[in-house]
Amino acid sequence: MFGRGLVETAENLGTQGAQPTHPELLDWLARDFVASGWNVKRLLKEIAGLYAGPLGHPGAALPHLERLVALDPKEIPGREQLADALVSAGRIDDAARIMSELVAELTKARRGKDAARWHTRLGMLAEARGDLKGAAESFGAAYKLDPSHPATVAALGRLAFRGGDLESARKYYRSL
Repeated sequence: MFGRGLVETAENLGTQGAQPTHPELLDWLARDFVASGWNVKRLLKEIAGLYAGPLGHPGAALPHLERLVALDPKEIPGREQLADALVSAGRIDDAARIMSELVAELTKARRGKDAARWHTRLGMLAEARGDLKGAAESFGAAYKLDPSHPATVAALGRLAFRGGDLESARKYYRSL
């Protein structure tokens, strides 16, 4: 299941092909797929959710999430899951690009708190890469949209402290 298909001979699932590695899971996925009205998007979400959640391999969800996003490129939840999986797989630049697109769309849709959450995530990526200026810009943008979000306030305090601005750091930490 980890990096292999449920059935090695996907082109021949009958009695002539190899036996599935997890027949109960294959049966459940098949029944759920039929019950959903053959909804491919739902099936891809389910498979990606299995990898990202119970199976604990979010990077393995990438191909399924990429197919899901290709089916509906404007769907926000699928792209959010894809951005998370890309970060888990170490593809930070690809994740940052998707996160920036999400920020733009969420801001345009007047979903400020959601946009702030993704600004904060972009700030965390920038900070992890050592781009403190980019991190400060992202955290600052998040703070303008949602000044009550603890992770954003803590990050701004941390950056202020690192930069030697103890008064600002104190202000941010006190607001927590």
